[in-house]
Amino acid sequence: MGITLILVEDSISYLDNTVSFNIDVQGAELLLEEMRVSWDPSSETLNEIEIKSPYTAGSITIFDNSDFPAFSGDIINVDDIILSTGESNVKIYFNQDIFGKNILDVTFNPNSGDYTVNLIP
Repeated sequence: MGITLILVEDSISYLDNTVSFNIDVQGAELLLEEMRVSWDPSSETLNEIEIKSPYTAGSITIFDNSDFPAFSGDIINVDDIILSTGESNVKIYFNQDIFGKNILDVTFNPNSGDYTVNLIP
């Protein structure tokens, strides 16, 4: 069965250095192995990513590396977590305000499935 990721309408939130959005995983669970976040870079870096899947008690931090942050387009390895079918919340933390960027793409499993959602502020 195929997997589809759908950006939940009106779920995108830009607050200071945090971008939050919901995705609806349909068809089957997604084994998340890596992510890539791309934006119109200037000097921002990505410091942390948290995901709350429908059947988890709380958010899971899948990337936390403010000492060695990610840059736009970097592939971030994830400790293989399962995104259950249904709605998951994703929070991405940057080192500074990200509001007003032209394009922000988030790709789940860029090397093994390439599920991309496009966030336009």
